Amino acid sequence: MPLNARFGSFELRAIEADAECEAIITSREWGANLSDRFILGEGPADRLIVAATVASGLPPVDLEDAFTSDLPLRPVAVAPDDLAAIFYTSGSTGMPKGTMQTHATILAYVFGYTAGFGFTSDDKTLVIAPLAFTGGCLSLLIPMMLIGACAVIEKALVPERVLSLIEAERITFITQVPAIWERLPALPGFAGADLSSLRVAATGGAPVPVSLLETFRCKGVKIRQVYGCTEVGAMGCTPPVELSMRKPWCVGFPQVMLKARIVDGDGKDCPPGMVGELWMKGPQVMTGYWRNEDATKAAFEDGYFKTGDLAQWDEEGTITIVDRLKNMIISGGVNIYPAEVERALASIGTIEECGVVGVADDKWGERVVAIVHSRMAIDTEILLTQMRPLLGPLKTPREILVSANPLPKTVTNKISRRDLGALYQELTSPSPAQTGVA
Repeated sequence: MPLNARFGSFELRAIEADAECEAIITSREWGANLSDRFILGEGPADRLIVAATVASGLPPVDLEDAFTSDLPLRPVAVAPDDLAAIFYTSGSTGMPKGTMQTHATILAYVFGYTAGFGFTSDDKTLVIAPLAFTGGCLSLLIPMMLIGACAVIEKALVPERVLSLIEAERITFITQVPAIWERLPALPGFAGADLSSLRVAATGGAPVPVSLLETFRCKGVKIRQVYGCTEVGAMGCTPPVELSMRKPWCVGFPQVMLKARIVDGDGKDCPPGMVGELWMKGPQVMTGYWRNEDATKAAFEDGYFKTGDLAQWDEEGTITIVDRLKNMIISGGVNIYPAEVERALASIGTIEECGVVGVADDKWGERVVAIVHSRMAIDTEILLTQMRPLLGPLKTPREILVSANPLPKTVTNKISRRDLGALYQELTSPSPAQTGVA
């Protein structure tokens, strides 16, 4: 069960409490964000250790020492349907949910994925996405390991290094969010960069401007738009190169062994051109949510996983993703749910009401903005300082606005997300005094 080292304690501890893991591989520095269930001990902050729970009474062990230990290994029998990994995602309520992947679902996903892109043991991918997500782990690292190919793993995203690594390592496959693709052409060395080794280039998570696709096409790089979600292993639709060049807006067809339906509100199949919810079914789909039977039951219908994303077919049978049905914000390729951030804000006593909205951003695609209301004075800089340990740098709002009035409500007295965007515009628009208008 991988965890993102950049998550804050608020999210990490929620996941930890749900999973109840018995041991963890971490550093003492990263482990400080967890609860006191684990014995971290004393030692260098950045050294990787294996730590067990307090209940076990076992002291932490240096990871390198564990690898070189002469203790005998105990073989474990594994069946295809045994649980292999849990990847946590957030539901529309913002509560972390663990998607369960078995050995069989992972193998099915890798088979469909490698077949869709035609990978061989000669391929080499650059891993810049966090390995805590299926996008980095199941779409990049695991396929390369299983087919005997190569994965070059970067600890952090540095656009300048992306260009130099593609050249130096002769990377053949790379996938990254549009916000990162958009930053590469602005780099000083882009015009002269040799990208000829890239055989497969993919992007997803947000629409890609046609002008950007053309910029890379002139460099011999044909970027394909793909679609996926954690519950289907990561990537569910991959278009052939010819199709992606002809219809750059579409995500193509479902992976091998994966079936798709697009249905209306009554669960009836939509005809071509009609927008509906995308459902997916196949051996690579998760078996359910960890210890959450209600969420699992709600997520499936007739064996199909209901993605919560809006899509449409065309006459050729290709799929185009139209919009997100859920209230997800995608910032720099990271999925952020407003309710997740709102829960953290609500834990701070001075906040009476809070609402979170995604605002268009040239650099990140979207940025997280929080609007808060309180009868007490609020210092937004102090509030941001309080938020960062809870949410980590990825999900902490990049902007906090204070509303003197209560936030807009629906008829059921809930925060009206539909009206938060208008409130944001109102709070950020210059006042008549600033514009000189009487």
